Amino acid sequence: MYILNTLAPVFLIIFLGATLQKTGFLNSQLSRQNNRLVYWIAMPCLLFNKTAQAEIAGDSALRVTLVLLFTAVGCTIFAYLLARLLSLSGASTGAFVQASFRGNLAYIGLPVVSYALTELTAHNSAIGSLTEAQIQSLAILSIAPLVPAYNALAVFVLVTGSKKGKQSWLKLLRPILTNPLLLACALGLSWGFLNLPLPLALSKTLQTLGQIALPLALFSIGVSLATTKVTGKVTVPIIATSIKVVVAPIFGLLLANWLGLSNIETAIALLYLACPTAIASYIMAQQLGGDEVLTSNSIVLSTLLSALSLAIVLATF
Repeated sequence: MYILNTLAPVFLIIFLGATLQKTGFLNSQLSRQNNRLVYWIAMPCLLFNKTAQAEIAGDSALRVTLVLLFTAVGCTIFAYLLARLLSLSGASTGAFVQASFRGNLAYIGLPVVSYALTELTAHNSAIGSLTEAQIQSLAILSIAPLVPAYNALAVFVLVTGSKKGKQSWLKLLRPILTNPLLLACALGLSWGFLNLPLPLALSKTLQTLGQIALPLALFSIGVSLATTKVTGKVTVPIIATSIKVVVAPIFGLLLANWLGLSNIETAIALLYLACPTAIASYIMAQQLGGDEVLTSNSIVLSTLLSALSLAIVLATF
């Protein structure tokens, strides 16, 4: 039952966002404003507040991050090999590889991990004895370094297959460095490292704003999916989707076992790895001359299939 209780809120909110967009209850301007609110205000407040007051000691977050990072590199190499076998063009290769490794960690992964592990620790003593605050801290600290890493790797795979060349690197350098999620994580980690006190009034303000981040982020996913159609041939997107939500968790499990991760660390890593392709991949493909159709198809298909992959991961703990 905890699987249903964990995934139902996530995908029902996504479905609600898609339904309201499809029925015309929401207009495109309101949807864009919602996305801006999440991206520039709500999610940065959540990330900063949690990282600045992180309660996790030791190297737990680093171990999870290493699994996520090594898996992304492994999936990238594997996707490049398959792209050669499939004789994909440069633009399609970049989009294919990006869809294979770049997961939606903040908008889908974080809500799933937060909902899942709180319930798991309450009913399964083998998973660990962390408090809800510690779980939140571990979940956020684990993906904080992935924000710049995913962006840099995505730019690399898309630029190498694009005709835009070095100009694209220069064009995207500023938005990557000024990414509000990256800045929020960096500032929060610095604040926590320096052990600076966070005024209660500021903390409560950030906490209140952060509380709207996850539901609004899921809502934004639904709105985006409602305006994204699966068109053309789907064989290549299906392969990219399979790498993202099937191969990645398997590869991550092998790495987690090899590195000796605990049950709670392994659960967090696999839940993140089972997440669908990030919607930001489509924006990046547009900017860097990647195959937009392949990217949009991969996003939709991986989001649908991720419900099954996440359920399987949850069932193993």
